[in-house]
Amino acid sequence: VAVSFGLYYLRFMKQVEVCVQAGKKKVIRGIVTRKYTKHVKRRLYVVEIDSLPVFLQQARYHEYEPGDGIEVHLLPLRHPLHLYDARLN
Repeated sequence: VAVSFGLYYLRFMKQVEVCVQAGKKKVIRGIVTRKYTKHVKRRLYVVEIDSLPVFLQQARYHEYEPGDGIEVHLLPLRHPLHLYDARLN
């Protein structure tokens, strides 16, 4: 189990490295129009930025309210990887 997880992690990190080197990072700026949680296999924390859903970690999710300006950096992998977020003034 540990070996398969280690191999998966190495493959994942290689994908991240390729995306970063290719300049494929996606930056989204806008206004939080809605926020909600949903359950799939676990609870997901979602903020919509101009109607585009973005998944955040729970601690980051609670820092934003509808009407707040936000900037989010993502890597376009199979499931977008959240790298960074910040409130805009």
